[in-house]
Amino acid sequence: MKKLFYFALVCSMTFFITSCDKDDDDHDDDHGHNVTAPADYTFERNGLTSVAYAGQTCRLNQASALDGAMKDASTTEAMINDMIYYGIFPTTIESCSDQKIGNKIAVGTNSNLTETEQLAVQNMFLTMVTGQAAVLAASGNTASAGVAGTTSAGSGNRMVDEKGLEFNQGIMKGLIGAMCLDQITNKYTHPEYLSGKDNTEITDNYTSMEHYWDEGFGYLYGRDNQTNPALQVDALLNKYLGKVSSQFPNHADDIYNAFKLGRAAIVAGDYDLRDEQAVIIKERLDDVVAYKASDYLKAGANEITAGSHEMALHDLSEGYGFIISLQFTDHFTHSQVNTMLDQLMEGNGFWDRTASELNAMAAEIDTEMGF
Repeated sequence: MKKLFYFALVCSMTFFITSCDKDDDDHDDDHGHNVTAPADYTFERNGLTSVAYAGQTCRLNQASALDGAMKDASTTEAMINDMIYYGIFPTTIESCSDQKIGNKIAVGTNSNLTETEQLAVQNMFLTMVTGQAAVLAASGNTASAGVAGTTSAGSGNRMVDEKGLEFNQGIMKGLIGAMCLDQITNKYTHPEYLSGKDNTEITDNYTSMEHYWDEGFGYLYGRDNQTNPALQVDALLNKYLGKVSSQFPNHADDIYNAFKLGRAAIVAGDYDLRDEQAVIIKERLDDVVAYKASDYLKAGANEITAGSHEMALHDLSEGYGFIISLQFTDHFTHSQVNTMLDQLMEGNGFWDRTASELNAMAAEIDTEMGF
């Protein structure tokens, strides 16, 4: 249903763009609004900013701290669990009050996933937390097929389970889709979610609709420069939007400009224009996630072809996490994702995978996305 909804928006957006001669930042539509996006993501009311997304900055800061902790062999399952699900960290995390990563995993209100499937994803993260703790406890072993431990292949020592999986990579890359992408495109900028939100009453210098759009913005730029994003400043979606700049040279600008124009459209009450920007954001971010899922599979295949399964483990672990994230795009179902994950883990997992298997899976992703 959501795919059809977005398809309709894409069609209307295409008509709008091809029948309008105005500059990209200046839109005059059938509703009589002439909406101009600001030069950067700056919005004010009564001389004060009307933009706020501290909760999103908090969770991105938490994710960065979690990423570091999961690479430390002294970190226990209880500590990882506390960080993700209770917001308890060894040191104070900036911008936080009572936010937690765990209550934002696979809860997008307009996701393609059913409630049962969302719960299954949430349980998968719980399983990966337990798996990461077991891997850390086995770090004194030398990793091999069927044996959890540490591998020195590549840069630094990496801790894997008996199938070659780095659970910390599964968790972090999984959060790119299950938290960031899901919250941005399946909730805060999604037209069906925003359509019922108030855009007249001012509280804390913003309307509810303005604030929700800003929170979507925050899951991408919450640790970045709001007015001039540098990208690659956190461990999640922002990092990988920066990393795909050579493959998608216009995506970063397209997304930032869509956030600006969508916010300006909300201020002007032009909800058709707002929704068109939501489509752009969705399509471009889906590209980022899917491209990296395919890219890491191909990288693992290349390393296997070169004669080193051990070198392939890290790339395949990152690919595993990005495949988890695929189900939060509009292109892959929960069932399709689970099939791919099961295929990767057959037998001795990554140790048993062949380059042809990995390239075939990457090709499936590329074909679906039209890469």
